Amino acid sequence: MIPSIGFYKVDNKVSRFNVQKSSIVLPMLSYVIKHIDSDEFYIDISRGHNIYVTSVVEALTHLGEIKLLLNLDKILLDASLKNKFYLQIAEPILQNSDSPIKTYLQNLRIELSGKPYIEGKNAN
Repeated sequence: MIPSIGFYKVDNKVSRFNVQKSSIVLPMLSYVIKHIDSDEFYIDISRGHNIYVTSVVEALTHLGEIKLLLNLDKILLDASLKNKFYLQIAEPILQNSDSPIKTYLQNLRIELSGKPYIEGKNAN
């Protein structure tokens, strides 16, 4: 479960959820570690609050670093064994439009620097 952010009004009562980014990154990282067992990861970041988008990118970066460290001996011998992480972005979907939706992929290259490196590439 990801913590809520922002202000919400229900029955004239305002609730404020004020969380730190790290409080969002950790549950996302925990989820992907528990539920995703793949060599390739595609995450759609087209929708959502900015803090959620940056948090999922950070969580994937941490996951990539963990996987890189756990398999470093194999990856040093064969770089093709390295996991592949992609961010997918779709153009806005217009109502009453019959045209295909254009999507873009960006490679999230994981290095041991602790920072993501994003390379652009058109998926269509």
